[in-house]
Amino acid sequence: MYILSNKQVRVRKKHHCEYCMQSINPGDTATSWTYADGGQIFRCYAHQECASVVYNLDEFEQDEYIDTSLFFDDIYQFWQDNLTSYFTEEEWKALNPHQRCAEILDFNSHKGRYADTNISC
Repeated sequence: MYILSNKQVRVRKKHHCEYCMQSINPGDTATSWTYADGGQIFRCYAHQECASVVYNLDEFEQDEYIDTSLFFDDIYQFWQDNLTSYFTEEEWKALNPHQRCAEILDFNSHKGRYADTNISC
């Protein structure tokens, strides 16, 4: 697999996130990448939060391809390791996947409810 481009775009039509499989609606900003594999060209889209978690957190598997199952496993493991004092399991599951990713990113950058914590990540 060879990445040809990776950029932020405002989508004009409905897409689905390659990681969480939830909708990306027209007008939303998303990460888009184009790649070549096996002589074919592919374009994918992801919520910015989902892509940021996958690309920037060491806790997430950094394989060539991250499927939806591995993505959800990594999100759940991060919650178990770091966020159980902030969310019950029911509260965590009530968030949609890219909201969970936003919480993970806030936790790692000490923003929002995590601003006053002295946790090293």
